[in-house]
Amino acid sequence: MARLMRAFFYKISKDITFRITLIIGAGMAVFMTLLYLILQNAIGEDVQMLNGQGMLVSSFSPAQNFGIAIPINLISFVYLEFSQGAIRNKIIAGHSKFKIYTSLFLSGLVFAFALLIVYVGLCTGLGSIFGKFDPNGAAMIGTSTISKVSPEFLWKFVVLAFISYVTIVSFTVFIATVFRSMGPSIPVVLLVLMGAYLLAMIIGVLSSTMQMMAENQYTQELFQKAMEEAVQAELDKGIPMTEIVVNEEEIMASITKPTLAQLCEYDSTVKTFVDICNVLKVVDPLYGISSVETKDGVAQIDNFTFFSGIGSNLFYSAIFFAAGSQIFRKRDVK
Repeated sequence: MARLMRAFFYKISKDITFRITLIIGAGMAVFMTLLYLILQNAIGEDVQMLNGQGMLVSSFSPAQNFGIAIPINLISFVYLEFSQGAIRNKIIAGHSKFKIYTSLFLSGLVFAFALLIVYVGLCTGLGSIFGKFDPNGAAMIGTSTISKVSPEFLWKFVVLAFISYVTIVSFTVFIATVFRSMGPSIPVVLLVLMGAYLLAMIIGVLSSTMQMMAENQYTQELFQKAMEEAVQAELDKGIPMTEIVVNEEEIMASITKPTLAQLCEYDSTVKTFVDICNVLKVVDPLYGISSVETKDGVAQIDNFTFFSGIGSNLFYSAIFFAAGSQIFRKRDVK
C-alpha cells in the first residue's frame, strides 16, 4: 500500500499540471483578496468584507472559487492512472485491486487536502494581513449575508468542511473509476456537488426568510394586542380616550421574541421549511457548510447539524468507497 501511494505522489510531484494548479490556487487567493478589498473600499469602512475569518469561511466552499478545481484535477489524475497503463502495471506487479483502489482514495485525500490547505491558508492569511482575524467578528456567510461568528462556529465549520471534502474525494474517485474518462466524469461530479450545495443553500435561505417574515408578523400582532390592552386599561380607569397616552417603545420592548417552536405553531409554512431543513441536515452531506443559520445576528452550527453532518459524510464516504472498490475489483483493466 505504501509503495503504491509513494508511486502516486512521485508522479504528482513531477507532473506539471499539479504545479500549475497550485500556482492557480495561489493566484485565485490573491485575486479574491483584491476583489474583497476593492468592494470594501467601494462600500465603505462600515462594512468590513475583507478579514481573516471571512476568507476562512468563504474559501472552503466546494461549489465556488477554487473548490471546483479540486475534484476536476483529481479526476484528471485518476484518469491518467488508467489511460497511461499505471493501474494495469500495478495489477501485473501483483498488487490486489482492493489495495490499488484504496491507494487511489488515500492519495486523492492527500492530493485534495494539499490543494485545499494551500488555498484556504493563503486566503485566510491574506485576509488577516489586509484586515484582521477576529473569531468574534463579522464574516461573509454564503453569497451575500454578513453575520458575526464565534470560535465555536469557526471550529465546527472547519471540521465539517474537511469531512465534507472526504466525501467529495470518495465520490470523485468512485465516478472517475466507473467511467474511466474525463468527459462524463467531470460534469457528473460537478452537477452532483453543485446540486447538493445549492439545494441546501436555497432551502436554508428560504427557511430563514420565512422565519423572519413570520416573526415580524407575530411580533406585530402581539404589539397591536398589547396596545389595545393598554388603552382598555386606561379606559377602565375612567380616563377619556382623547387624553390617553401609551408609550409604544415601552410596549415594544416588553414583547418577548418568539421561539422557533412558537413560529412553527404560528405558521405552518415555517414548520414545513424547518422540517425540510432537518431532513437535509441528515441526507445532504454539504448542508453544514452551505446553509448557515443565525441566532441574534450570530452564525451558529448547532449540535444536531454538526453531528448529522459528520454522520452523513462518513456514511456517504463509506458507501462510495465500498461501491467503487467492488466495481473496480470486478471490472477488467485494459
